[in-house]
Amino acid sequence: MKLNPIGNNSKGTILIHGGFDSFIEEFYFMWQFFAENGYTVIAFDGPGQGASLFKYHVYHTHNWEKPVGAVLDYFKETDVTLLGFSFGGYWCVRAVAYEKRVKRLIIHAAFYDLLEGAPAFTRKTVNWMMKHEKFLNFSIRLRMKLFPMIKVVCEQIPHINGRQEYDPVFIVNWMLQMNKEHLHSELVDQDVLLLGGEKDAFQPLKLFYKQKAALINARSLTARIFTKQEKGENHCQIGNPGLPLSVMLEWLQKIV
Repeated sequence: MKLNPIGNNSKGTILIHGGFDSFIEEFYFMWQFFAENGYTVIAFDGPGQGASLFKYHVYHTHNWEKPVGAVLDYFKETDVTLLGFSFGGYWCVRAVAYEKRVKRLIIHAAFYDLLEGAPAFTRKTVNWMMKHEKFLNFSIRLRMKLFPMIKVVCEQIPHINGRQEYDPVFIVNWMLQMNKEHLHSELVDQDVLLLGGEKDAFQPLKLFYKQKAALINARSLTARIFTKQEKGENHCQIGNPGLPLSVMLEWLQKIV
């Protein structure tokens, strides 16, 4: 979906996508904000998201350069800013590592590598559990009963991948495929704005710092952590969404 700027005198194009269970309609106020400030906005549901999943049955891929490239081809864009929200903060990095028509990147919550955000003991436990399927199955089912968020995640992963059956090994493997080796942060050579919340319960600051350190070849890197005092400490600044938008706009006005 494309939204033209007021007056049709565009300052540039921003390509926007969400994350794990998103619909582009969730972010309409963001498109409108950028359009009102002079930018052309293209918002899309990638594989496993929104209309792509529910209407066209296009299932998920971690290789996000494919949908980004397809959108750029369709709209004939060659110079855009890519903005990825939530889990999209992983997929957008993967995309720009390979898709150089994206000149600028906004990471609105870093994911980087699932196991990199966990303690060493947890990493070893996960590796052991992957070799003991029965115990893995028992552990995940127990956690689903104890923690509603884990239940949501474990039900969503098969759904976005077009799988009817529940398979703990598949679920864990899917999560583990989101890792630093697959991400290839070192291939990102664009201008980057990296955003995070100091109390983000889904994508903790540990991942923010690791992602920041991994962007060794970025043309420029601006990093911003939002605080509780700003009401921006939570995931994607859900308590104060206007705050990151103002930071993004200020950055774009300097970079573009």
